[in-house]
Amino acid sequence: LTEIRGVLEAGFTSESHARGYCMAKGATRIIEGEALRALLSETLAAAIRMEPSWPFREEVKASEVPDYHTVIKDPIALSTMQRRLADGFYKTVDQFRSDVALMVDNCKEFNPKDSIYCDCAQQVFRFIDEFLRNAGV
Repeated sequence: LTEIRGVLEAGFTSESHARGYCMAKGATRIIEGEALRALLSETLAAAIRMEPSWPFREEVKASEVPDYHTVIKDPIALSTMQRRLADGFYKTVDQFRSDVALMVDNCKEFNPKDSIYCDCAQQVFRFIDEFLRNAGV
């Protein structure tokens, strides 16, 4: 795998591969178990407190946006992520990052790129990314 262009630059290591992890470039550590749960809980709480997260705090209701679930096949919100965290779904930071990216991708797919929703999505994405990078993961 290390011969493939970009693999090492993306943070791949033999150790992370053997353990089933792919650390983000610049990450300095792998965390698991209670430490992972605590970090992700803190990350979500901080993201929810930020003003631009308002469109993503709760799942989109079909009664409010009738065609949303026709367009978006894998909906997710910060509240969904909180539930997943409480249920022990997240085993790695990468799984969490994937859900954040899905939330942003869903927003971009459903809304015009220049909408306030997409602007909020980018702000939340950058905030969470920076929060996790500052934590070294």
